[in-house]
Amino acid sequence: LRFSLWTRLRFARAFSSLAARQQYTRIRLYAFVVLVQACGDTDDLVSFFNTEPEFINELVSLQSYEDAVPEKIRILSLLSLVALCQDRSHQPSVLAAVTSGGQRGILSSLMQKAIDSVISNSSKWSVV
Repeated sequence: LRFSLWTRLRFARAFSSLAARQQYTRIRLYAFVVLVQACGDTDDLVSFFNTEPEFINELVSLQSYEDAVPEKIRILSLLSLVALCQDRSHQPSVLAAVTSGGQRGILSSLMQKAIDSVISNSSKWSVV
């Protein structure tokens, strides 16, 4: 707990502006997608999830905060989940995170938003 608090304080001091925090989040999500797609060795992913056990749940929960989280970050979190699902060993953990607890209905909600976005052409970001 103490280490977590010190880490949060360091990040708060290093990224004092909202734009810097959002850029850091985007870079981290891009790096995660690259790690998952480029990593043939599962040991790297296992060590990542040992240090970040709630990462998948956090990716899923980002989808619930429409107004608070920028669209680009939500799309990158979806791309991270998709990258994990492409590896069969991580599919069960992603599905469990999507269907458990307060996340029920998130898939149908995301599908509806994607359809609405395509119909109205309102999305500013490419999904791919």
